[in-house]
Amino acid sequence: TIARILGKQKFYTIAVAYKKESLFLEFSDSDKNTYHQPTFVDLGLIEGIIGNSAKADEYFGKSYQLAEKITDLSSREKAFAKTDLQFAHTLRLKGDCQKALPFYDKAVNFYITSEFQPYLYNSHKGRLLCYLQEKREIEFYKEFSVISQLFQQYRNEIIEEQNRNSFFDGEQDLYDIAIRYEYDKGNTENAFNFAEESRARSLLDLITKGGKISGYQTTPEIKVVSSVYQP
Repeated sequence: TIARILGKQKFYTIAVAYKKESLFLEFSDSDKNTYHQPTFVDLGLIEGIIGNSAKADEYFGKSYQLAEKITDLSSREKAFAKTDLQFAHTLRLKGDCQKALPFYDKAVNFYITSEFQPYLYNSHKGRLLCYLQEKREIEFYKEFSVISQLFQQYRNEIIEEQNRNSFFDGEQDLYDIAIRYEYDKGNTENAFNFAEESRARSLLDLITKGGKISGYQTTPEIKVVSSVYQP
């Protein structure tokens, strides 16, 4: 959508304005129509990214209210899970992992039994970042192992979802997170091992997925094809 394109370019304020305008133009009672429940999730997420916590809470509140009104049980559960995940992201971004983690837990518990494996991956990654923030070593290593396996197993689906959801383009990949964690603890050898593993995976991707030459002839550059993505 246009809002996601704007989000990809980091034009968050314009993306919010576009979302609000679309709600106004389509339905005057948009805060009562369950069709617009996903829009309130997006609005809450964008407001959370740009630091408008009060507005984010307001939009997520409306999202939960509309989710409750969805009559189909399966659709209602999906709406709640998506809201839980994105609300957890905004809580983490403002440094409140104590509140974010229960929402990540709820999202994980839903997506682990569903077909939405990219969302399961994102739920686990959010928990990983919270464990990093709270310096919870045992949980961090356990979560890192789970996420690595998920990415390798559902690689294509995760890449597709990451390409569609542009609001978190700038987030670190898994190995950057692990390297930072080990380096901050003074475990330089472990940090180096993670760096080498990351480079090895990138090289394997280049070999198995292919690459292409770009740039001017005098300064050629090898790029991995777009399907290759770091976890």
